[in-house]
Amino acid sequence: KGDYEAAIDRITTARASKRMEFSRLTNLCVAYTKVGELDQAEEACNAAVKLVEERREQRPRRAITFDAIDAADRSDLAVALSNRGVFNAALGNIVKAHEDFAASLQLGAGLSAPEINLARLDSATRKLY
Repeated sequence: KGDYEAAIDRITTARASKRMEFSRLTNLCVAYTKVGELDQAEEACNAAVKLVEERREQRPRRAITFDAIDAADRSDLAVALSNRGVFNAALGNIVKAHEDFAASLQLGAGLSAPEINLARLDSATRKLY
């Protein structure tokens, strides 16, 4: 509801299970970006991306569950990259933001946010030049 500082307080003081760590990091990425705590935002955004990448590397590959696991990981990674793209755009790192939004879209997770944000970024960039 827009009270990002209260959200940060709740997220950082609550005990998070290992399963909930991704949600905790992505929420902190967004909240820290919104309140302008950019060092913490960068740390949370990058940690969310890294968590999914490490999780994908550590998963055993079983034929029966591979597609479902891969789809969940692709979706999580798409969310993390999209959030990091917003963070990079807020910093004015247009190239990094563009890379994150494009990478998120390439995962084919069906998210609309990276597509919308990429279009906004491209539109704003065209206006600058």
